[in-house]
Amino acid sequence: MVVLYMRTKSTSYCIIIVIVLLHFLSLGCHKKAQEDAFKAGYIKGMKASQADEINGSLENIYRLGLEKYKEKNFKGAIACFTRVIELDPDNCQAYASRGLAIKEIGEYENALNDCEKAIEIDKSSPHGYFCRGYVNVAMGKLDDAQKDFIRAISLDDKDIRAYMGLAEVKEKLGDITGAIKESDIVVQVDGNYTNAFQYRSYLKALVKDYEGAFTDINKVIEMEPDNWGAFSDRADLNSEIGEFEGALSDYNKAIELNQRDGMMFNNRGLIKIKLGDFGGAIDDCEIAIKLSPGVPQPYKNIGLAKEGKGDHKGAIESFDKAIELDVKYAEAYYYRAKAKKALGDNEGAKGDYEKARELDSTLFE
Repeated sequence: MVVLYMRTKSTSYCIIIVIVLLHFLSLGCHKKAQEDAFKAGYIKGMKASQADEINGSLENIYRLGLEKYKEKNFKGAIACFTRVIELDPDNCQAYASRGLAIKEIGEYENALNDCEKAIEIDKSSPHGYFCRGYVNVAMGKLDDAQKDFIRAISLDDKDIRAYMGLAEVKEKLGDITGAIKESDIVVQVDGNYTNAFQYRSYLKALVKDYEGAFTDINKVIEMEPDNWGAFSDRADLNSEIGEFEGALSDYNKAIELNQRDGMMFNNRGLIKIKLGDFGGAIDDCEIAIKLSPGVPQPYKNIGLAKEGKGDHKGAIESFDKAIELDVKYAEAYYYRAKAKKALGDNEGAKGDYEKARELDSTLFE
């Protein structure tokens, strides 16, 4: 069976993990105030004008690091956390936070070193363990990550960042039911924590519990009416159950709130294909290409829209581009085969069908 739209872990959930960390990183394990420690300074590698930003207390420097982390300015965050460490070498909070920032630039061993230093400074705090857990997740060391999150929970059974991390590990291990149970605990601890509801909605959709998934995502939207990611996720759910008009409405709202996410335009384009608006679908996918250059999905979807308009030759050109960007893109081969067959190129179609089957046999179920 061929699925035009397949729900995957959305961009919005990727953001959730960052927000989960930020929600708690300010809860440090090192309590010394040292308000007068930083009078003036220059962070190595930064311009003097940038260094002016971080004049102030250790707390202010640390919070600036969190802001830079949130903005995905990871090098700036690392510089801030490094300055805190220079001024307060026993601040495990700064080591753990710097480890997370270093993880984001792909230097996993250095990230681990920082997390382990945080643990060495204060073994009684969950902070270093949950941070190391996230680094281990990034490195694919799921067993080690699971141990770290469990250790963090043993130190603080209300540490929802560790439960969220444990849920992610269980999801990656294929234990969706277990991941949902960890999310349940987070919701019980903090009934206003929308990130947990949003993630649990995603997990429930994986096990086809659409009623539960809608209940959770609707709660997020009720609590945060400007959460574009929640509208995008609800659009995904509506698409899965065939409510394409509802999906279109939700994507319209999500895009109204955030016009910089290329994949939302791409996904709305897919919905428009379902509704027969092929011209609108092409327009959306062309915007997606501008916002997310180098991504193959919009080209494949433009091909589908051209197929819908009867332009088989144009469709093949779009599928060619998608395959050029990703030579393992099974759906692009599959749909190019259909277009070739429509033009009478049975030999070319056969080759593409064989390649598609080799890459993803489920397309033929």
